[in-house]
Amino acid sequence: MAKKSRGVEINIDDRDVLTLFRALGSVNADLRKNTNARLREAAKECAGTLAMMLKANVVASPAPQTRLVAATARVKSDRTPVVIVGGTKKVGRAYKSRKGGKVRAPAGQLLWGVEYGDKDSRFASRNESGYWIKPTTKLFMQSKAPGTYYKAVVEILKDSGVL
Repeated sequence: MAKKSRGVEINIDDRDVLTLFRALGSVNADLRKNTNARLREAAKECAGTLAMMLKANVVASPAPQTRLVAATARVKSDRTPVVIVGGTKKVGRAYKSRKGGKVRAPAGQLLWGVEYGDKDSRFASRNESGYWIKPTTKLFMQSKAPGTYYKAVVEILKDSGVL
């Protein structure tokens, strides 16, 4: 059985938010449900900004496959901001497989090559610091979006009486 190619999850450092998650375990169910919904909404907004930036910054990578992989970037519903890139979605042109049939590559299999390149020049030349995801994520962390998420977390903490 073929192994499914998974994408990569990009998470924001959520160590500070773990305090909120622990505190939510001890509050009543209605407050917890409301708080989780507000957290998911704030995380979705923050992660949406990152997904948009990833799709916009495909020009930073010299590999032509980057555009195909970037189209798979999506926001995962979670209490912390999470963007998933890659996965099992088939992208690109069909090629002849070893078994003789025509197949298309899953985006997750192309992900490593478009981000770091390779030595065989199927993608761009090797770059340990990353061409596209790492620089975009670094730029994102310097933007206002993570701060907006943390402000929302603090507001939720105050509203729920934890702070």
